[in-house]
Amino acid sequence: MQLPQYCLRDQAFICLAGRYYVILDLLRDKYLCIERHQLDSIKHRIACPQPSTGISLDAAPPVSAGNERSALISELVESGLLIANSACRTSCLTPIPRTPTEVADYAADSVSLLRCSAHLPSFFTAARSANYSLKHTSIAHTVRRVLERKRRDERAVKEFSVDRARILVSVFIRLRPFYDRKYLCLFDSLALLDFLARYALFPTWVFGVQSEPFAAHCWIQQDGFLVNDTVERVDAYTPVMAV
Repeated sequence: MQLPQYCLRDQAFICLAGRYYVILDLLRDKYLCIERHQLDSIKHRIACPQPSTGISLDAAPPVSAGNERSALISELVESGLLIANSACRTSCLTPIPRTPTEVADYAADSVSLLRCSAHLPSFFTAARSANYSLKHTSIAHTVRRVLERKRRDERAVKEFSVDRARILVSVFIRLRPFYDRKYLCLFDSLALLDFLARYALFPTWVFGVQSEPFAAHCWIQQDGFLVNDTVERVDAYTPVMAV
């Protein structure tokens, strides 16, 4: 008899980080860590992998206690992370880009405030928008907003200009101390995304995790070009979702 098949729900994203699979539940803004051998035991029951991670979830079942496998599947279904494959997702977010190898040499200190003054309206609009989104809307809604804007507007952009991005990020960094909010990767990445979007630049927002000890981080990159972080820092994280 054929076993029932399942797939990840639209709001669930998965990666393999060390000894654990980490599932991001975007709808609930939570992460779930499952030991690798446990999820490996039900791979053959998950028919629809998340293609952006490159993880294959269709391996043959290893020898494992059937009751344990059924319990894990039931837990994932009840938590809203798995669904019967008749309702499998038809599309994912942006494919996760390759590991960044280049980072801009920003020179924010050399950008005069007089030069930055022309960008003040865009900067404060972007910062306020990011602050409002993170305080008053869900992360799922915020991600959907960024994705829809990118899909709608990126058609008019023929090529991402690294040089233009470098200048604008330098301006953003120069102005950032004038917005009174604690420096956090989530806010600063979102505010920078909103700022760059006002200049028709739409890089990729990447969410990453590490499992031992658990930590989550996000950053912005365009292909192999890292926009707002260091290669050494992001190299410690495994990407789980990209927008």
